[in-house]
Amino acid sequence: MSQHAEPVPPDGLFAGKYRLVRMIGKGAMGEVWLAEEEGPRNFRRRVAVKKLIATSEIGDLATSSFVAEAQVIAKLDHHNIVRLIELGTFEGDLYLVLDYVDGASLDRLIKRKLGGGPLSPAAVAYVGREIAQALESVHSLCDEQGRNYGVVHRDVTPSNILVSRDGRVRLSDFGVARISGFAGDKTETGIFKGKLPYMPPEQARGEPFDGRADIYALGTTLFEALLGQRPRRAETQTQLIMMIATERCPYVHQVLPGVPPALAAAIDSATEIDPARRVADGGKLAADLDMALRAMGPNAVKEAKEELKARVETIVGPPPQSTTQSGSRHLVGDSGSGKRDSWSVSLHTGNLAPPPPPPEPTFGAAASSVSSPVVTPTLLAGGTGAHGPFPPS
Repeated sequence: MSQHAEPVPPDGLFAGKYRLVRMIGKGAMGEVWLAEEEGPRNFRRRVAVKKLIATSEIGDLATSSFVAEAQVIAKLDHHNIVRLIELGTFEGDLYLVLDYVDGASLDRLIKRKLGGGPLSPAAVAYVGREIAQALESVHSLCDEQGRNYGVVHRDVTPSNILVSRDGRVRLSDFGVARISGFAGDKTETGIFKGKLPYMPPEQARGEPFDGRADIYALGTTLFEALLGQRPRRAETQTQLIMMIATERCPYVHQVLPGVPPALAAAIDSATEIDPARRVADGGKLAADLDMALRAMGPNAVKEAKEELKARVETIVGPPPQSTTQSGSRHLVGDSGSGKRDSWSVSLHTGNLAPPPPPPEPTFGAAASSVSSPVVTPTLLAGGTGAHGPFPPS
């Protein structure tokens, strides 16, 4: 979206109760708006409205993926996961309404050019513990008969980890999740979705994968947060996929020998190339990271949250003026500072200062991440695709 052509919000209420404030994301399949919900007795709260625009290019798979995202989030009730408020239809278009988290995504907090940089070991352990707890909830999701849905997020990356002004950490954007247990599942065989630098080795090799794929992605994300940049790079997408498939991610102490041993061990266990040797689940990883935090001293969690709160303030500026009532829930976005927004589906568009960094290369059609580019790399399992250079972080 051009910085000079921000759409004018429509008059009236969207779906009878949401006043659209401004568009914060747009792509081929939809739009995302910062909105204010209006209710009885002057009730107000900020929300994000995510619209799937019905066009001839939008197929059944995109629509099913959009609804599936809502199904997953609706069944998850966890303080480390962005909450779904509503799924509905208005004037022929499907829409989601999501929590609004006042803060910034992890990728922005560690980007030096935005005023960020590497996080302390305590902050990394704290963020990791919170997201590992979220993943435990995601991977444990069952139906009424106790059968596991087999949900895999598939896009656990710094841009989908949100840190609010109070230091709370949340996982967002289930738009490319694999949901094998839901009726009507349309997971495509051989199509990879997500962002290449965080792809697990088994997926790069074209092998079956499960929730441990998310564990690997989280481990890679935490390593990046410690280092302030990705732990490994390649000149092309094909080279990166080959590297991921065949080479173990560096051990933390090979790159950062000063990291506390318990934290290094927890990240190393999450980035094992063999999923059978990888830490088994989010609950175990959360416990390991909690032990790492405790080993750093009794004030480690408090210090980690204070660090994150200060970093958020540096990146997005002072809190915005709010018209919401006390107790209202917020979602990441309009900072009131003129700085770039970051919100629950990782769309970074609108009036931006500074200009947004280049988007992560993605693979597969992300039906709900409406601004995500699509890249079809040559995979080790076979096929043809793009071989362009892999952009630096």
